[in-house]
Amino acid sequence: MSLAAVLLCACSPASDAPTPVAAANAPDASSSDSVDIEPTVDAPPPVHEPGTPATARSEYSSLAVADCKLTERLEETGDTTHRCPGVANYVLDMHDSDARMSLDVIADGAQPQSLEFWSVASGAFSNLGPRVEWRYPAEAKQPNALIVRYDAFEQPEQPERPTSYLLVVKLAASDSCLVAKLPPGPGQNESARVAADKAQTSACLTPR
Repeated sequence: MSLAAVLLCACSPASDAPTPVAAANAPDASSSDSVDIEPTVDAPPPVHEPGTPATARSEYSSLAVADCKLTERLEETGDTTHRCPGVANYVLDMHDSDARMSLDVIADGAQPQSLEFWSVASGAFSNLGPRVEWRYPAEAKQPNALIVRYDAFEQPEQPERPTSYLLVVKLAASDSCLVAKLPPGPGQNESARVAADKAQTSACLTPR
């Protein structure tokens, strides 16, 4: 065999080498602030390295219908409520009523706390993103804020194109509420985390 043939064989990949496959539902970090991508809260920030100062951290839970349990359906209207898993001692009730969506927060099996997205965030038709982000203070075992992707169909001239907000929720024993509504744009995800990390000292937003 000639020297050129030997070099060609050495440089050619094996025919049975596996082709990398992207993980299902993996977010595209390069387009995290685009309103054209599938609405979602971004992937977790880098893991805290031992020996460095602890900072706030995130955990995630799903709002996908397949991961939640249908608990109520009104035959007359088609309105539904799904119970979705959360983190720590929290679960979420996801409501879909008249093509508008909202959440209730439930802590330790207590009564649901209604967040009333459809009156506080926007009265337009709306969808929720497929997962939510729970924010924890440094070293804390319980989250103190929640970030939710909220798509509101507010443009009459483009009814098929939503405005993709991030909503920040303050978590409390009995008065959890919406404290910030971040419009789409550069740095939206980072701004939402900053708002979440100071949510406990933020005032509740009032109905529009």
